[in-house]
Amino acid sequence: MTIVFSKKIFLLIFFEKILSIIEFIQNETPENQELLDKAIGALEEVLQREQDLVDENAMNLLRERDYDNMQKYVDMSRTIASLQASMKDIFEKIGVDKSKEKKVILRKSVDKEVVEDDMEFLEDDQKRINYEEYRVDETVAHDLMTDFRYTKPAAFSLDEIRYPARMWKQMLVKTCEILNQKNNKTFEEFLEDKFMQGKTRKYFSRNEESLWNPEKIKGSNIYVETNLSANSTRDMVMKMLDKYRIPYAAFKVYLSKDLNPLHKEDIKNDDLDEDQQEFKEENLNMQEICEDYDFKTGKCLQEESPYFAMECCRRKSCKYIQHHKNEQCKKRRYEKIYVYPKDLLRKNGCPECGDTLENKKIQVKYGNGEDAKMINLNAVYCQRCDEMYITEGTYNAFISDKDKNKMETEFVLDFFR
Repeated sequence: MTIVFSKKIFLLIFFEKILSIIEFIQNETPENQELLDKAIGALEEVLQREQDLVDENAMNLLRERDYDNMQKYVDMSRTIASLQASMKDIFEKIGVDKSKEKKVILRKSVDKEVVEDDMEFLEDDQKRINYEEYRVDETVAHDLMTDFRYTKPAAFSLDEIRYPARMWKQMLVKTCEILNQKNNKTFEEFLEDKFMQGKTRKYFSRNEESLWNPEKIKGSNIYVETNLSANSTRDMVMKMLDKYRIPYAAFKVYLSKDLNPLHKEDIKNDDLDEDQQEFKEENLNMQEICEDYDFKTGKCLQEESPYFAMECCRRKSCKYIQHHKNEQCKKRRYEKIYVYPKDLLRKNGCPECGDTLENKKIQVKYGNGEDAKMINLNAVYCQRCDEMYITEGTYNAFISDKDKNKMETEFVLDFFR
């Protein structure tokens, strides 16, 4: 009760401040009045579009007789309707001029950590979109290499068992439930696995307050973050399959709607994602150095890879590609080697990504000209980051009797600075 009461007080204070700002704009800085009208119009449009989408999802859940999930959408529809009514009264009282309101194009902002809804809004000068025209065949299977922007799911299958999922969050939650049933210990490891968490936010937690839109996984006390876009949901599913050593080919997605025809210009202007950009900039040709790449079909033939029998992932973190790099570790000369405390490397793994580190024997060059010699060092290596680390003790023993100016390799001690 205290938490709910505090939230209500906060909202009252928040709205009071917003109203004071609006009144100040109207009375003191009228040059911003037009911008204010646009903002209010945009907010009202967001609420209306969201209510339409919520009502549509509620009807879909009713058809599937998923009454538990449907009730959440019914409650949200009531909340939105109540807010719309309150806003109308407030704006009428303060005299917002709706006649000056201009039509606004609402665009989502693409951010790796702050996730948007894939159902983007269109310009108001168009007629109301009939989304039924964009229904697709729900029996067609799509693999996890598909770009799911501007699409709506119908179901997914894992190991040839089909599960209904009319929203991306339902697919994520159900996948978590299935994997937790397979091996709950592996699922619990997600809580401490840096690879399964975001850089600035958590995706798995026992504390629902630490997540933006938590959903509890049945059969566990773990919550998963569901405020994810379609492609972010896909990426999270792929990460989970990696941890369970399940090939991506075992997971299929079935779509109900494809709205890409409505967003041709947005897709054309979208930046490449990180993997595509990195691949383009470095001009890497993974296939040429991978013996398990089939040039005829363009597919991966490495049975241990999650991409087996699928299109080559072209990722630098591909375990097979890294395997070839590992074979060259002894011969390779490292321009930089990072120095960290032994306990930190042992407990936390890679300082960058948290992955397990592998023990390696490496050689570093010391000296110039004919006096140069190769010195063996014990190190640890991260496949994912392609970085080499040594402990503080190893570093101190190595440099104790050496001139740093004669070292070809740079030892980075950022942790100690």
